[in-house]
Amino acid sequence: MVTSLNNQVPAREAGYEMVQYLAARATVAAGVANRSVKMGVLPAGSIIVAFVSRVVTAVSGGTPAAGIGLSTGAANELSGALTVTAGSQFAAPATTTGGPLAVDTDVWLNVSGGATAGDVVGGVLFIKPLA
Repeated sequence: MVTSLNNQVPAREAGYEMVQYLAARATVAAGVANRSVKMGVLPAGSIIVAFVSRVVTAVSGGTPAAGIGLSTGAANELSGALTVTAGSQFAAPATTTGGPLAVDTDVWLNVSGGATAGDVVGGVLFIKPLA
Protein backbone atom coordinates (compact mmCIF):
# COMPACT_ATOMS: atom_id res chain seq x y z
CA MET A 1 0.00 0.00 0.00
CA VAL A 2 1.28 3.47 -0.85
CA THR A 3 1.76 5.50 2.33
CA SER A 4 2.89 8.79 0.82
CA LEU A 5 3.14 10.14 -2.68
CA ASN A 6 4.98 13.31 -1.61
CA ASN A 7 8.47 11.81 -1.42
CA GLN A 8 11.33 13.57 -3.21
CA VAL A 9 9.11 15.79 -5.31
CA PRO A 10 9.64 19.44 -6.17
CA ALA A 11 7.91 22.16 -4.20
CA ARG A 12 4.15 21.89 -4.38
CA GLU A 13 2.74 24.90 -6.16
CA ALA A 14 -0.73 25.03 -7.72
CA GLY A 15 -0.52 28.70 -8.63
CA TYR A 16 -1.36 32.12 -7.27
CA GLU A 17 -4.36 33.68 -5.52
CA MET A 18 -5.41 30.57 -3.57
CA VAL A 19 -4.67 28.89 -0.26
CA GLN A 20 -2.66 25.71 -0.76
CA TYR A 21 -1.59 23.10 1.78
CA LEU A 22 0.75 20.26 2.65
CA ALA A 23 -0.48 17.49 4.94
CA ALA A 24 0.83 14.28 6.49
CA ARG A 25 -0.11 11.63 9.05
CA ALA A 26 2.20 10.32 11.77
CA THR A 27 1.20 7.11 13.52
CA VAL A 28 3.28 6.32 16.60
CA ALA A 29 4.04 2.75 17.68
CA ALA A 30 5.88 1.22 20.62
CA GLY A 31 9.64 1.03 20.16
CA VAL A 32 9.92 4.19 18.03
CA ALA A 33 11.22 7.14 20.09
CA ASN A 34 10.42 9.77 17.45
CA ARG A 35 8.12 9.65 14.42
CA SER A 36 8.87 12.09 11.60
CA VAL A 37 7.00 12.26 8.31
CA LYS A 38 7.99 14.56 5.47
CA MET A 39 4.97 16.67 4.57
CA GLY A 40 6.49 18.02 1.37
CA VAL A 41 8.28 21.13 0.12
CA LEU A 42 7.01 24.69 0.42
CA PRO A 43 7.94 26.79 -2.63
CA ALA A 44 10.24 29.81 -2.39
CA GLY A 45 8.28 33.04 -1.96
CA SER A 46 5.35 31.41 -0.16
CA ILE A 47 3.86 32.74 3.05
CA ILE A 48 2.67 30.36 5.78
CA VAL A 49 -0.89 31.22 6.76
CA ALA A 50 -1.64 28.63 9.45
CA PHE A 51 -0.96 25.21 10.92
CA VAL A 52 -3.68 22.65 11.56
CA SER A 53 -3.63 19.38 13.43
CA ARG A 54 -6.08 16.64 14.19
CA VAL A 55 -5.12 14.14 16.86
CA VAL A 56 -7.11 11.04 15.91
CA THR A 57 -5.77 8.98 18.84
CA ALA A 58 -4.18 10.74 21.82
CA VAL A 59 -0.39 10.46 21.90
CA SER A 60 0.74 8.62 25.03
CA GLY A 61 3.84 7.21 26.67
CA GLY A 62 7.01 9.09 27.57
CA THR A 63 6.71 12.89 27.43
CA PRO A 64 5.00 13.26 24.06
CA ALA A 65 5.28 16.37 21.92
CA ALA A 66 4.18 17.20 18.39
CA GLY A 67 5.12 19.95 16.00
CA ILE A 68 5.87 20.98 12.44
CA GLY A 69 9.48 21.79 11.67
CA LEU A 70 12.29 22.07 9.16
CA SER A 71 13.92 18.77 10.09
CA THR A 72 13.24 15.39 11.65
CA GLY A 73 13.26 14.56 15.36
CA ALA A 74 11.78 16.96 17.88
CA ALA A 75 11.75 19.98 15.57
CA ASN A 76 8.75 22.29 15.90
CA GLU A 77 10.27 25.64 14.97
CA LEU A 78 7.56 26.44 12.45
CA SER A 79 4.42 25.60 14.41
CA GLY A 80 5.53 25.58 18.03
CA ALA A 81 4.10 22.80 20.17
CA LEU A 82 0.90 21.19 18.87
CA THR A 83 -1.57 19.43 21.11
CA VAL A 84 -1.12 15.68 21.69
CA THR A 85 -4.57 15.09 23.17
CA ALA A 86 -7.49 14.01 20.99
CA GLY A 87 -9.03 16.91 19.09
CA SER A 88 -8.22 19.62 16.56
CA GLN A 89 -5.99 22.67 16.61
CA PHE A 90 -5.57 25.71 14.35
CA ALA A 91 -2.54 27.97 14.95
CA ALA A 92 -0.97 31.01 13.32
CA PRO A 93 2.77 30.97 12.53
CA ALA A 94 5.25 32.85 14.69
CA THR A 95 6.20 36.24 13.27
CA THR A 96 9.72 34.97 12.54
CA THR A 97 8.67 31.86 10.58
CA GLY A 98 5.76 33.01 8.42
CA GLY A 99 7.77 33.98 5.35
CA PRO A 100 8.03 34.88 2.61
CA LEU A 101 10.37 31.91 2.30
CA ALA A 102 13.70 32.64 0.58
CA VAL A 103 14.15 29.11 -0.82
CA ASP A 104 12.17 25.90 -1.34
CA THR A 105 11.76 24.51 2.18
CA ASP A 106 11.26 20.92 3.40
CA VAL A 107 8.55 20.58 6.06
CA TRP A 108 8.23 17.72 8.57
CA LEU A 109 5.48 16.55 10.94
CA ASN A 110 7.24 15.36 14.13
CA VAL A 111 6.00 13.41 17.14
CA SER A 112 8.69 13.03 19.77
CA GLY A 113 9.34 12.48 23.47
CA GLY A 114 9.37 8.68 23.54
CA ALA A 115 5.67 8.31 22.74
CA THR A 116 4.46 4.70 22.42
CA ALA A 117 1.04 5.21 20.81
CA GLY A 118 -0.94 7.84 18.94
CA ASP A 119 -2.13 9.08 15.57
CA VAL A 120 -1.64 12.70 14.42
CA VAL A 121 -2.57 14.42 11.15
CA GLY A 122 -0.90 17.78 10.51
CA GLY A 123 -1.11 20.43 7.83
CA VAL A 124 0.51 23.66 6.70
CA LEU A 125 -1.63 26.21 4.86
CA PHE A 126 0.25 28.65 2.62
CA ILE A 127 -0.23 31.19 -0.13
CA LYS A 128 2.01 32.20 -2.99
CA PRO A 129 1.52 35.93 -3.57
CA LEU A 130 2.02 37.50 -6.96
CA ALA A 131 5.59 38.63 -7.47
